[in-house]
Amino acid sequence: MTVALLLACSGSPPPYRQMLDVPQAQEQLAGGGAQHCAPAAAVDALAWLAEHGHPQLGPIDPSTASGRVGELGERMRVDPESGTSPRRVLQGLQGWLDERVEGAEVSYTGWRPHDDAYAGGRLVTADVLARGLRADAAALLNLGWYQDGPELLRVGGHWVALAGQAGDEAWVVDPSTRSGPGSVTHRCELVTLPEARLTGDYTGLPVWSGDTLGLAGLVLPEGVDRAVIDGVVVIQMAGRTP
Repeated sequence: MTVALLLACSGSPPPYRQMLDVPQAQEQLAGGGAQHCAPAAAVDALAWLAEHGHPQLGPIDPSTASGRVGELGERMRVDPESGTSPRRVLQGLQGWLDERVEGAEVSYTGWRPHDDAYAGGRLVTADVLARGLRADAAALLNLGWYQDGPELLRVGGHWVALAGQAGDEAWVVDPSTRSGPGSVTHRCELVTLPEARLTGDYTGLPVWSGDTLGLAGLVLPEGVDRAVIDGVVVIQMAGRTP
């Protein structure tokens, strides 16, 4: 399910952050941006922080966002065939932040390999998502694409920006073309996975499904049965700029 970035008729603010929705598909990027979901999602998260107390990260707006995706893509060493691993996302983000602010830290919670310096735990929970929605924080979700069966088979992955979370609902901004035109925030459901092993040709697998959460509500690629939150990157700023 998707919801446009509009206020309700009552005037109440939406239960999610209104974020840029920067598309990953851009002609000037390697492979046309087909594998640039991680830097595009990161630009959405960093733009929100820049507008909410951390202008040192900007300017990041529709006129500069495309260039930022390319810049972060170089930092993250995006592979035009296989995309970007959590390790490279973390290293690239931390280096980019260190050049602009003091004390900002990135961390990763999940089962995929990453440097110990960024370790935030293994178990993905709603509390982990909430940490990425604090006033001076933002978060990216590393989704795994899985096929159902006796075991859940990982056949690919994706990165999105987290825009909100309340109870068993989460809101995300998806940089892929599947998301549709314009700025769209997707309302999703955090779901418990069936008891099964998560398997596939990826370092760190197999793991047990009880170690993470599913995300229902996104438009999935063809041949994919479900999205699983394999990991969460949290960007924590040192403090709000006066």
